[in-house]
Amino acid sequence: MRYETEWQFALSAVDRAWCVALTPRLGGFVTPRVVAFYHHYLASVFAQSKGPAHESGYAFDAELKMYRAMRTSAAKRYDAASLSEMGPGSRMDMNYFTPDGMKYLMLPPRQLPREKDEEQKAILDTEAEVRLVHSADAFEAAQRIHILWVQRPRRAGRWISNMDEISSWLEGWQHPHLNLKLIALVAHFERLHPAVQWHLARQADILVGVSGAAMAWGTFMHRDAVILDLFPPGSKFCTEGWGGNTISHYGGFARLSGMQYTCMEHPAALQGSETPTSHQEHLYLADKEVKEKLGGYWHNQNVLVDMPKFQRYFLEAVEKVLPSLPRRKPP
Repeated sequence: MRYETEWQFALSAVDRAWCVALTPRLGGFVTPRVVAFYHHYLASVFAQSKGPAHESGYAFDAELKMYRAMRTSAAKRYDAASLSEMGPGSRMDMNYFTPDGMKYLMLPPRQLPREKDEEQKAILDTEAEVRLVHSADAFEAAQRIHILWVQRPRRAGRWISNMDEISSWLEGWQHPHLNLKLIALVAHFERLHPAVQWHLARQADILVGVSGAAMAWGTFMHRDAVILDLFPPGSKFCTEGWGGNTISHYGGFARLSGMQYTCMEHPAALQGSETPTSHQEHLYLADKEVKEKLGGYWHNQNVLVDMPKFQRYFLEAVEKVLPSLPRRKPP
C-alpha cells in the first residue's frame, strides 16, 4: 500500500501497533515498546509542531493531531476547537473534578453536539450524562482521590443499573484510618470530546467502568494508577484478582503502561421484566438473554454491580494508589 503523506503512514503504523497490542497473548510485539512507540514516534514524525511537554517529557501535540483524524464525523463537522486549545495548559486543560469544572463539561466544545436521531434517543435516558459524586468536605481536603467512572446510556448496553446505589455509597465512604476524601466524576463518554476524555484520564487516580474501549484511556493515567474493569457474566475474558489478567485487552495495556489492574465479574441486569428467584435462575436468564435478545454478544449486557465485591476491590484499589497519590490544592 502506498502512503501519500508521512501522516498517513504514521496513522497506519499506530493502527497496526494497537492491533498487535490488543492481541491477547504474550511475546512478539506485545512489549512496552508498543506504548513507547505510540508516545514517541508520532512526536518525532511531527517534530515541527512545538507542543507543550508533559511532566515525563512526552510531547503531545502529535497525539492531538491524531485525535483530529480519529474524531467522529459529528466532531469533525462541528468542533471549533483548534489543536492549540486542546493540549496541556490550554483552555480544555482544567480541573474537571470540581463543581465548576463539571459545568464546563456540559458545554461545547467539550460536549459534542447531538445528531437529530441522537436527540430523540436521549429522551429515553433520564440519567444525568455528567455528575459529580463526592464525600463531605472533599474539595477542601489535603488528600483527595479522583475516581473517573465511565457510565453508558441505558439504550447502549453495558449500562450499570444500580449507579444510584453506588453513588450513595461513594458519598458516605470513609477510609478506615486516613482523612482521605474522594471525588468521583461519572460521565457518558460518548458525549465528550476525545481531548477532554484524555484530560479526564490524566487527572484520575482510579478508572472504573464496564469493559470497553474507554478502559484504554488508562494508558494516559499517572504511573501506578488503578483500573477496575467490570464484566458481565459469561465473557470468559476475566480472571479476577490483581495481576491476573496480564494478557487481556486492558490488563495488557495496564501492564505495559505501569498501571495496576484487576477485572471483576458482576451479575447481569436483565433488560426485560424477568425477576429471577435464585442465583442459578439469574445466570440462566442472563445466558438466555444474550442468545435470544443480544445476538450472542455478552458485552451488550447491562450490569448490576455486586456491592460487597466492589467495595472490597475498591478499598484494595485505594490502598494501591495511595503511595503515588498527588497532593492537590483546593480549587
